[in-house]
Amino acid sequence: MRLAISLCVVPLVCACSLIAEPLTTIAQAQIIINVVDREGMPITELMQSDFRVQVNGKAAQAQIQHVEIASPRIAILLDASASVTTLQRNWTIARAVAEHLTYRGRSSRISLIVFAGRIQTILDFSRTPEEILSYLDSLKDSGKVLAAGADRRTALLDTLNHACTLFGSPLPGDSLFLITDGGDTRSSVKQFDVERALVSHGIRFFGLTLPAGTFVTDEERSGRSMLERFAEVSGGRTIEIADDVSEQGRAKLTAILDNIYQNVRFCYRLDLPHMEPYKSCRLKIEVLDRKGKRRGDLKLAYPRDVPCDSGLRRQ
Repeated sequence: MRLAISLCVVPLVCACSLIAEPLTTIAQAQIIINVVDREGMPITELMQSDFRVQVNGKAAQAQIQHVEIASPRIAILLDASASVTTLQRNWTIARAVAEHLTYRGRSSRISLIVFAGRIQTILDFSRTPEEILSYLDSLKDSGKVLAAGADRRTALLDTLNHACTLFGSPLPGDSLFLITDGGDTRSSVKQFDVERALVSHGIRFFGLTLPAGTFVTDEERSGRSMLERFAEVSGGRTIEIADDVSEQGRAKLTAILDNIYQNVRFCYRLDLPHMEPYKSCRLKIEVLDRKGKRRGDLKLAYPRDVPCDSGLRRQ
């Protein structure tokens, strides 16, 4: 089972706080950082002095705190376009991933969007995980997901852009999971618009790409690169799901999805309270060893580019 994991997440440092109410937002220049080892396991023993932070190439003073997010908001976007639902096997995998994410995050606030050429269904954050699981169970037959005559193309970017608006005011742990084959054949929204929406709302993007068919279209190929870009700029991650429905394959995928959920809940928060005004901010964060050199055995995920209206400026 081939799983391409684009790094992500985990906790750190001394003081640990449990977040249940709005505590930080991107507008307050507070950034989420995840740290994992080469096996993808969270690193928890780091101290603030272990980090080096640069903004636009210059050293920056920052506070870093380990936080546990009690009930993160997670939006699941399920691609039901023809390229996914034509093969019952692919649709079964896609729906199973959505079900597991919902079940695993049942202590969180979950929303679900099913889309094709346009958004078909929105179950917002007011719905319970049980309601979402019941709805997903009704979608077992791929041939009945879309009504007759429905637009079966893929409005991936349009859906992503709309999903960002569901979150309202940013909260720590806000995350978006997209289950798709990667292609977009319908959207009017551009890639840059989605990148900016993710970063300005402080939403981490996780792309879960379905098994590629024998023939991969240009849209699917470019779309997968686009998803990797979304993960990079938002501090998220991409996973390539293999066509393996064996017990071993399912167990491995389940373990990875569980790890992602833990990464959403446990993270480091970076505060940059006193920044000069910039038109844009390029962040560089490293973990150092005792000699002050970058540790090559750890992987970090965090937003690389922060727009000028995100609060990284002197108030």
